[in-house]
This record gives sequence, C-alpha cells and structure tokens, in this order.
Amino acid sequence: MQLPETQVAVLKAADAQTDRQVTDLADETGLKPEAVTRAGFELGEEGLLDVSERTEETVELTDEGREYAEDGLPESRLYDAALDAGVADDPVPLGSVLDDAGLDGEAVDIALANFARKGYGEVEQGNVTVDPGVSTGDDDEYRALVALDSGEDVDDADALDQLDRRGLVERTERTVRSVRLTQDGVTALMEGVEAAETVDELTPELLASGEWRDVEFTDYNVAADAPESQPGRKHSLRQMADRVKDVLVGMGFKEMQGPTVDADFWIHDCLFMPQDHPARTHWDRFAIEEPAKIDDLPADLVERVRSAHLEGIGEDSEGYHSPWDEEFARRLALRGHTTSLTSRHLAGEALGELEPPQRFFSIEKAYRNDELDETHLLEFYQIEGWVMAEELSVRDLMGTFTELYAQFGITDLRFKPTYNPYTEPSFELFGRHPETDELIEVGNSGLFRPEMLEPLGVDSDVMAWGLAVDPDELRELTGHGEKSKEELLDDLFGLGIEYEGETEDGELKLEFEPDRLDWLSVEGMARSLRYYYGDDRGVYIPSTNDPEWTIHVEETPPERPHITGAIVRGVDLADGGLESLIQVQEKLHATMGRQRAKGAIGVHDLTMLKGAPAKEGAQKSIRYTSMSPDEEGFVPLESDEEMTPREVTERHHMGAEYADLVEGMDRYPAIYDDIGLFSFPPVINGRRTEVTENSRDLLVEMTGTDQWTVDRMLNIVCYSLSARGAQIERVTVEYAGRTLDRPDFSVETKTIAHERIESVLGLELDEETVVDCLERAGLDADRDEDEPVYEVGIPPYRVDVLHPIDVVDDVGRTYGFNELEPRYPDVTTVGGRHERSRLEDAVRESLVGLGFEDLLNFYMVSEAENYSRMNVDPDSDVVGGGRPVTILEPYSEEYTMLRTWGLPSVMMVLEKNTHRAYPQHLAEIGLAAEIDESENTNVAEYRTVAATLADPEASYEDARARLQILARAFGKDLETPPAEHPTFIPGRCAEVVLDGESAGVIGELHPEVIVEHDLEVPVAAFEIRLDALR
Repeated sequence: MQLPETQVAVLKAADAQTDRQVTDLADETGLKPEAVTRAGFELGEEGLLDVSERTEETVELTDEGREYAEDGLPESRLYDAALDAGVADDPVPLGSVLDDAGLDGEAVDIALANFARKGYGEVEQGNVTVDPGVSTGDDDEYRALVALDSGEDVDDADALDQLDRRGLVERTERTVRSVRLTQDGVTALMEGVEAAETVDELTPELLASGEWRDVEFTDYNVAADAPESQPGRKHSLRQMADRVKDVLVGMGFKEMQGPTVDADFWIHDCLFMPQDHPARTHWDRFAIEEPAKIDDLPADLVERVRSAHLEGIGEDSEGYHSPWDEEFARRLALRGHTTSLTSRHLAGEALGELEPPQRFFSIEKAYRNDELDETHLLEFYQIEGWVMAEELSVRDLMGTFTELYAQFGITDLRFKPTYNPYTEPSFELFGRHPETDELIEVGNSGLFRPEMLEPLGVDSDVMAWGLAVDPDELRELTGHGEKSKEELLDDLFGLGIEYEGETEDGELKLEFEPDRLDWLSVEGMARSLRYYYGDDRGVYIPSTNDPEWTIHVEETPPERPHITGAIVRGVDLADGGLESLIQVQEKLHATMGRQRAKGAIGVHDLTMLKGAPAKEGAQKSIRYTSMSPDEEGFVPLESDEEMTPREVTERHHMGAEYADLVEGMDRYPAIYDDIGLFSFPPVINGRRTEVTENSRDLLVEMTGTDQWTVDRMLNIVCYSLSARGAQIERVTVEYAGRTLDRPDFSVETKTIAHERIESVLGLELDEETVVDCLERAGLDADRDEDEPVYEVGIPPYRVDVLHPIDVVDDVGRTYGFNELEPRYPDVTTVGGRHERSRLEDAVRESLVGLGFEDLLNFYMVSEAENYSRMNVDPDSDVVGGGRPVTILEPYSEEYTMLRTWGLPSVMMVLEKNTHRAYPQHLAEIGLAAEIDESENTNVAEYRTVAATLADPEASYEDARARLQILARAFGKDLETPPAEHPTFIPGRCAEVVLDGESAGVIGELHPEVIVEHDLEVPVAAFEIRLDALR
C-alpha cells in the first residue's frame, strides 16, 4: 500500500494497544502537530486509525490568587481582625478593624462584599458585627486556593467557579487528540506500507513543468476545523456611536466638534454656571496645570457674560449673588461636558454667526474627576444635541426626544422636571426597560435660559442631591395619610423628586435637583406637596415676634464679614425633629454654603446663653467679632477638653476638617455672649450651647461672605422649624452705620407675560388655569387689569427663582409636564457628519479591513507611560516627544498628563492582554495633545492613528505592507526614508512621509520597550497623524 509520507510516519508510530497523543507522535516523527492531526484524520477516514478527542481543563492561580493563598482572603482577614477586636461582644468601628486586618484600597470593597455573602457578619452605619461561630479555616474557597498553590487538583466545582468569578484563577481548556491502530491498520503495516511520491501544494513550478501529472496530491480533510484567524473589528462603543450618529443625521442634525481642553469660560461661564459652584473646583474637574489659561477671549462676550452672572438678564432677573472673576474664567480644563461645543457654536466662534433653523449634535468625550469604579469612568462619551428655531416650546423638545428614542425601541418616555444651571424648564428623561418594566434614566434636556442665550447673541429659542424620608412622616405633614406609596411617589415625580429605593428602616431615598434647597427637609417637601394637592395656595409667611435679642457686629475678619440670625421658640425636636434639623443644616452647608466657605449655620440652645442688656429695657445681646487664634479657650462640641481655636483646628476631628476655611487668617471669627466665647464659625460651636431633643428655644445664627446668602439660608431653616410648630422671633443685627431686622420674610416679585408662558409650554391656556398653577406652586399671582401679564410673588425660601423663566417652569410642573402632547419641531434642516469624523470613520473601517482590532483608550496617561517606558525624552523632537499638557490635581499617578501620541496606550493594552493568543493586531484612532502657544487655547490637539502587530513572526515588512495599503486607499504616495527613534530598533525604523509631508514613524519596537511592557513576542508598529490622510 502506498500512502503519503506523513501518513506512513504517523501510521508506523501509532500503537494498537494504547492511545497515543498527537503531541507525542509529533515529537517522535519530527512532524508538526498540525501535520500529525491532518494525517491522523486522513488515516481515520481510510479505517487505519481511530481518532479520539477529549477536553482538558488547566486551573492556575492569578497573582492575586497567589497573594490570598499566602496571606488569606480579605474577608477572612477582616473577620479574624474583628474577632480579635472583641466584636463578638460589641460592634467595633470598621476603620479600626480594617487597619488591624491590613486592608486598604480595593481590598476593602472585596472584603466587605464577601464578608456579607459568606455570612461572617454585618457592617452597618460604619460598625462591624460578626458571627462568632464561623471558622474561616474551613472556607472552601481558601482551601481550594491553598491546594492549587501546592500543585494539587481541586474537585470542588462550586469553589472553582467562585474563584473564577473573583479573578483569582485562570481556567483554560484545550482539546487533546489521540490515535490508535485499528485491525486494518495492523494488517496494512504487516503487508507493508510505502511512501508515495506526494506533494502538499500545487505550485507554479509544477504547473509550468507539467510535473503535476507524475505526483500524488495529499488529500485534505475538508471537514476539519481550520486554524482560527484574528479578524479586525470595530469597538462596540464606536458601533453604537455610529448608529446614533446615523439616526441624528437622518433627523437633520449636523455634527459639531471642538476643543477638549478649553477655557472655563466656554465650559461653564457661558452656560450660566456660577463660579463658586462645587463642580467647578479642581476636586470635581480636571484643571490643567500647564498651560494654565487661555490668552484670548472675545472682550464684548466676556462683558455680556459677566453682566449676566452679576446682574441677570432683564428687569426681573437677579443673576448670582457671588463674585465673577475673568481670570478664573480663563483657566483651562478638560471639558466636563460637551455643552462647551454648543456655547462656542452659538457664540459664532466655531462656524460664524448661525441663523435659525439649525440642528447640531456631537458624540464626544467628557471628563469628570469622579471616583473610578465599575459604573464611573474618568472619561466617557456624551451625546449632545440642540435645535435652534423660532418659538420652540417644551412640546417640541419632548417631540424631538420621542422621535429619537423611538429609533432605539424606547417608546414610553416620561419627563421629570430637574435643574440645570443653563436650561429652564429642564428635564431628566426616563424610558421603560423592555424586560424589567422599570423606568430608567436615559437623558437630560431643557430649553436654554435667557441668561445663557442673550450674552451669546442668540435671540431665537434653543432647546437642548438626595434625602431619606419616612413616608409616614411625609403623609402626616401633608395631611394625606390615605395616600399609597405608589401614589405618593408619582406625585413626587411630577414635582421633580425621584425615588431611589428604600433604606433598611423603610425610609424613602429621594433625589432632587440641587436648586430646590427648600426640599432639603421633609417639612419643605411636605409643603410643596400640600400646594400641589391644592390644600394650600399662594405664598405663606410665618408670623414673627418683635426682637428681644441683638447681634452687635464689631471688628470681623474681612473674609467673613456678614451675619444674620433668628430666635426660634417652642420648637419640638423629638420624634425625628432634631435629625431633620441636622439634615437640613448639613445639606445647606454642602450646597448653598459651599461646604461652609460661603455660609455656615450655628444652632444653639437659647437657655444656655447669657445676654444681659447694657441698660434697663434694652435688648439682650451677643457679639460677632474676631479673636486671636490663641486668645482664649472653650470646650467645642463632641469634646470635654478646653482648647484654643487654633488647637481646635489642629486636634479636634471636626475642627481639622474645616481648618482650611480659616487658614491664613490673622484673626478668627467668633461669637460671644456675656459668659464668653460660644461659637467659632465656620468651624464649630461650643458644647455649652449644644442642642438636644429637649431643647425648646433656639438661637439660629449664620455667618458668611455675603448678606444675601446667609439671609436666604436662614429663611429656609426658619420655614422648616415653623412647620414643626415653632414661633419665629426676629433679631436685630447692628452693623456700624446700619441696622437689619432678621429674618426678612418679604416677598419678591417677577413679572411674566401670559404669552411667554404659552410659548414656552406650547399650550393655549386661560388665565384662571395659569393662576391656579402658580398658586399650587406656592406663589402669589396677580393679574394686570390692562395687560395679559402676571405679577408673581416669590416666597422667601425659594432661592431658585432667578428669572421669570423659572416661574414658567413652576407652571409646567403643577400643570403636569407629562400631560403635554409631544410634537416634532416643524423646521427643515440638512444633517451631516463633521468632515474630520467622516475621515476618522473611513480610516477606522480600513484598519478593520486590514485585520486590526479597534481600541478606545484614555486621553489621560502617566508621564512614565508616555515617555520613559517608551524610551522617549520629553524634550526631544521625535514622534511622541513634545511639551506635555499636565493635570493640576490628577486622580492618581496613572493620569497626570494628556498623551502626546497613541502608541503607548496601545502598548498598555498589549501588556494587559498577554493571556490572549497571538497574533494580536491592535489599532486606535484617538486624541493626543501638546503645548502650542500658537493655538487659541495654547494647546494643540490632534488625532493620531497608532497600530501594532504583536506576533512571533511580526516584522517591519508586515507593518509597512499594511501602511502601504492604507495610504493607497486614501490616494497618498508613501515614502519611508530611514530614521532614528528611541522606541524602535536602530536600522529597522523609518519616517512616514505621505505626499512629501512628514506624517509619522514606523518600525520594529526596541526589545527594551517590549520587555518593559512584559511582552515576549516581537512588535512592529506605526503611528501617523490622522489629518495626513485627508
């Protein structure tokens, strides 16, 4: 019998008594395993061999698994440390147990999650309790870890599955093939088997010579699986973005692009966001360290924006009661939202002056200094869109979203009123999940405020905190005890208050917009519900008694010159009253008080104060003045020790938390009565005047940087306490040269035209309906006898009403925004992709066709990743060199600058995926940046194309072949003259020149770079500027 040579070798090496694995036969015959497999299948078809298969699983510990095998699982360490701390007897603070267990960072989250899952105990309100009957040494997962670490097999499938889910083991499966001689195979060998003259491939030489007639071609097993290849594919997020872009273009939207690094002016100030807003601190945004600011801003626009912030727009507009600094507006930052693109376009900075109608959109990255976890990224994509047209209304906004989301199968939309600094009315969009039937948030929207549009020169319309509440207490305060939970939540949703679940005690967790500070207490929320139900109407003003106390304002620190106050008598702080008071105090500190920097509240037991009058018949008095940090001592809250104010800031836990507010002051703020110092604002009160549930008469004082803020904070607290039956007594505040009577419950007014209300809402309304809606919003409404306008009274606790447009929002809420019928704007526009976006998409499609896997990496990197790990000197002029744009307060050492090129990010992906099979062909089109004073923002941002081929056989030729195809696809002439670059092997590196212009670099990566990234295969790569393919 004649057989192909490979089949003869395999047949002779096979055994009739035992199964022999393919790998053993390959070693014996010198053939490749693939050739043995193919010959085995072919001999099997001839009946000479039996081929069998089985699957083997290999389980290995990860680095984290080996660490836990040696040190113990985090949850076991937490349990053991808790037991040692005596938790079996009494709960112990979690922080002290974590230190004893040696846990920090991510290990804490892992320990807490598995601690509860395994029934080791509970963690509630920061305290740990344990089940003393648990033996962590019997933990199945830990025993499996130890066994695997010792090289033993583990049969406990459940334990292995759990270790796999926790990323502590890696499980790999492989197919093992074996062969055995059949009886026919034995017979064939006994009779003799010869190797026929066979060839595996038909070659051009065989065809040309005619020798193909004298040879035998090896049979293929056409049913056998072929080796898998690595096809190129586009990143799933980009696929989704492309789908959304296609829908928006089809709806007539044009794509917009713009700077990622931009001035705070365009990111925030043009959007009417106050400069002391918490989101504008470096803790919440990524401020740029170098370069620090923009040089050029349009002077006339700067003046209009400044005026809007300080004075508002129009007669009844107030602006913000806080300073505005142009130097602050010039500071550079990574945009926290893509609406900065909108402000640039509306101002005419991007495409010149725009005339309505217009529709624009963007799908671009935004950057937030959030806590990095499984649901929050530092960089994320945001869909932005806006429509400019005459007489746009809320109904047009709703219609646009109804049309957009219908394209994605979301047809049941609900609109919850919310707050945005730059839109009013504003809405969060909720769609119903098709499987769970629950409402999930899918967007945010609104009509741009006049304070944003008018400074930008736009005269047409453009659309574009939390609390735990006892539901029974809320029903009682509203007087509607019959309301079911579902009815109550539906009513709250209509007001703009969202249900976020329940606490363990059954309290409702509610979330609402940060401008409605009167909702920071359950009393304020109940008040709004009573208005909503029509039980109360119009502005309510609590009665006040004449003042018996005076606050004398003496020499105060210039940083905190203002004070206000009130006496509250007969308040009931039992049954949750004290908790509610503390809650509204803390929330006001965090919001309007800007973490006490702008305003701080002090509440004192009035019976513990001594304010003897200076003469018979005069009012009792206290003094607001300044003191030396080391002048005298007092006993602060939560302490039994007398301390000087400086010692409070250094040694007291609450004092240290707010020490930065008085840092640098020569003298500290202080409030005295006839006994002595009893309050050190804004840091801490004295223990002498501490408020308890038994306190009935209170002094409420507030100090701050401006009178408007502290007065409004006082009003909110007084209204909350009044709702619990307290009687408010005014206080006289005596400054040098002026005297104030506080609290001031006077009603301010806004004038709004009937036509404006109808226009914004898209409704025809009779005047009675408008008045009813205003009164059910807790506002006064007087109709003018001669003109269809309303004089609207604003209650003194409503700090959110800055402009008449805010009154329209209240009408919409009480009418019911979800009662409006959506309509699609009747304007025609032509949609289209941005030119750069079209080029980027085309290049990406070409890269995918060339077998590259599309990546999506962070714009922010570390200096080590960008430079030293790639052998690049920042001061060099090679690709990847250049002056870095650095982050002022980076999230971590991994995100300290904006990358200057894309190749380091792709290498980092290779480093994280060494467990995957090769070849790995990866590519990314992404942003890079460097300092360039010739640019408006002093930052040059550009898109690069970075590609790597990681493969045991990767070479310069592979990379150049793909680059050549890419260049030809875009009609570019490619040249690659020799070049030197420290990232690449000398002599295997070239400059990329496209149509005579330098465009990038190509070559084989230097072994130092490969080893630095823990790789064991060669890597060829290229990087070019995207615009070079234009």
